[in-house]
Amino acid sequence: MIIDKFNATHQYGPTVVVPSGGGLNQIMANIVKERNPKTKIINDVLGKISAEEVYNDTTKPGTLFRKKYNTRETFNNARIELEKYIYKMDKKRNGLFSYHFIPNKEMRKVIGQSLKISEDSGKYSEDINGKDILIIDDTISQGNSIKYTCDLIKDTFIPNSITVLTLFS
Repeated sequence: MIIDKFNATHQYGPTVVVPSGGGLNQIMANIVKERNPKTKIINDVLGKISAEEVYNDTTKPGTLFRKKYNTRETFNNARIELEKYIYKMDKKRNGLFSYHFIPNKEMRKVIGQSLKISEDSGKYSEDINGKDILIIDDTISQGNSIKYTCDLIKDTFIPNSITVLTLFS
């Protein structure tokens, strides 16, 4: 099994689970825990940002979105397109942002942060600081979520190393 091979070559401490709309991340975490009972599963250090917050952050001046769509016409067209995707997220994901609803690959590249550190993340300082951590995310399409996840972890904690485990790309 993949997890057994992974455990044989990677030593790590806690396992951070990236929040996801489906349950695959948690299933993967449970398998990791079954194979490596010493790991601590951390499900609540990260949280999803609302689709509206991502839209507001993405379309404000100075963002990659604004730089990509740099004329009034291209910005307005891209903003309208993004609004349609945000509307679908609002209906189908209860307002939580998901890159899966953005079919435009170029637009995905310039959308900002979609995750945040939970307000009570400080309770995990001892678990993460100085440790080799594993981050589980089920899919990587453009790599935005996992990049932001690693950045958030490094900005908040001082891990020794970060390893990412994913099943699909």
